Amino acid sequence: MVEPEETVSNVAEVNGTSYKTLTEAFAAAKQNGTVKLLANVTLGAEDAAIEVAEKLTLDLNNFALVGSGKTVFHVAEAGDLTVQDNSTAKKGYIAGIYTDNDLTMKADSLVETIRVDGALAVESGSIYGAVATGTVTNPNAIAVSALTGTVTVNGGEIWGVRAANTASEGNLNAIRVNSDATLNLTGNAVIGAAKVDTNAQDADYIALKNDGTAVIDGKAVVYGIHAGAKVSTAKVGTMNVGMNVIDSTKSLSIGSEASVLAAVGTDLEDAEIRAIAARGDLTLEGGVVKGNSKFGAIVLTNAHFVARESENVVPVVENQKGSAVAFAKNYPDATYEITGGIFKTPAASEQFTDLNDVVAFGYTTEKGNWNDETWTQSEDGDYLKVVKGSDEPVKAGWVEVEGSWKYRNEDGSYHTGWLRLNDSWFYMDENGVMQTGWQQLNGNWFYMDENGYMLTGWQHLGGNWFYMDENGYMLTGWQYLGGNWFYMNESGYMLTGWQQLNGNWFYFDESGYMLTGWQQLNGNWFYFDESGYMLTGWQQLNGNWFYFDESGYMLTGWQQLNGNWFYMDESGHMLTGWQYLNNNWFYMNESGHMQTGWLYLGGNWFYMNESGHMVTGWNYIDGTWYNFNASGHML
Repeated sequence: MVEPEETVSNVAEVNGTSYKTLTEAFAAAKQNGTVKLLANVTLGAEDAAIEVAEKLTLDLNNFALVGSGKTVFHVAEAGDLTVQDNSTAKKGYIAGIYTDNDLTMKADSLVETIRVDGALAVESGSIYGAVATGTVTNPNAIAVSALTGTVTVNGGEIWGVRAANTASEGNLNAIRVNSDATLNLTGNAVIGAAKVDTNAQDADYIALKNDGTAVIDGKAVVYGIHAGAKVSTAKVGTMNVGMNVIDSTKSLSIGSEASVLAAVGTDLEDAEIRAIAARGDLTLEGGVVKGNSKFGAIVLTNAHFVARESENVVPVVENQKGSAVAFAKNYPDATYEITGGIFKTPAASEQFTDLNDVVAFGYTTEKGNWNDETWTQSEDGDYLKVVKGSDEPVKAGWVEVEGSWKYRNEDGSYHTGWLRLNDSWFYMDENGVMQTGWQQLNGNWFYMDENGYMLTGWQHLGGNWFYMDENGYMLTGWQYLGGNWFYMNESGYMLTGWQQLNGNWFYFDESGYMLTGWQQLNGNWFYFDESGYMLTGWQQLNGNWFYFDESGYMLTGWQQLNGNWFYMDESGHMLTGWQYLNNNWFYMNESGHMQTGWLYLGGNWFYMNESGHMVTGWNYIDGTWYNFNASGHML
């Protein structure tokens, strides 16, 4: 993550003009204009929210924009803001508040990073409610609050909080959608309540609070909590009531290859997280919904629930602890239209394509009915299921076998090798098991994410950047990408900083770009030719001679080289001709050599002493007295 630094003189540019404050830059931007960050920006407590009242784009450019605990942007009703990061690394972000330490938030002081009354589109980069390098206690933040209008997230990440740890419950959302607002979550977008490096303790958060209309599609992912270690949820007394990833009261639909995941962590035993709590319309036309709750992955109260296959994509609902779909017995008005789906619980896994096969799993302490069919209660009373029809093989699709995912062909066999589905590639080993992580196949390295998708393009894995081409091959060596040269070592890592390759020195900036031309690094000037080689020795550049020592530093001032003295001015130019330096006149010939002894120039004799100084007045030279006027001419 990019850490905020002290603000430099100019923080943003619009159409090539730089501005000292972000407010000035946005004021200067016109309709359809782009404001590009040039540095990390930290807003002060006295700074008001930046008002966006027309169609504008913010390019984070791999920098951080941090608020002081107040709203950073307000997108007015007529406003239309697009947030993107056009850098290669795409690590730029906006945060409502940042601290390089622990952060304790106040219950009566809600941080809203972006408030939307118009239109907001997120293409790349990240938006956070709060960021801390330590522990966030009582997180009370919303990354994006849609009051009215439309929020569209096609890429990038949005999190309520990003920290090392979180402690205790709080009022925390990645996105909040009010009754008159609409959310479209698609592409490769990722949102979540909390992303923490280690533990999330006593969590009670909501990634998406939807009181309006929300559509989750594409390969978008909604996380409850993404933790590096343990996740535990809040309790009331001794009862672990847990939290919801999505709380929806109006209209929510999920399709394509989207995912709603309760939690990621190494220890989820004390985590009680429902994927979706619905009190309005809920439609599943694909996607994967995974809960980690004894109350149900999906909990319905007075909701209308639809699950159906769409374009050969079957929705999957899975729970690690209890029922897949549950309805609260105190709210009997829930209605259902289930014509396709896979519903999984710890005790069983069934698939159906119409009402003649498996219908669903539910949770209640009493027997009930589902589409006029009789429920049977499990032995432990945790869920109910209805099974009708025959044992005929189901159609082709994903199935989970003994904890591993496999793809079943129409003939009932399991697919092996490469598999292409909906323009995405997967790889199954000789046993048909879907592979994840690094895979070496036919001499090439590939990376499959946790859902099995073969990744392409730039990928940040294990703290290093890699590039996979359109075929998924991990690239190594020199690569020309997006108009810039990069170098990936034999392990595929994108290199940065100083690198010696094939006997030549190169410099790659923090985004991995190979630098050329003049570069000031750590207070010293260097020159890299068009091939990126760091130059040393004498170099003629733009009609001037410079000298770079063996470390590549551009030299200035007096320099003795190969037995001759030269003088380079503060810009590194080698000087020639008459030069007045330190109150003395010197003469450098056309090769830049400082002259000594007798010198005949312009019809006059001069004498330069052993230090190169032009002498004046009476001087005793080689046993004879000579007189020189003020201009150094011998009389």
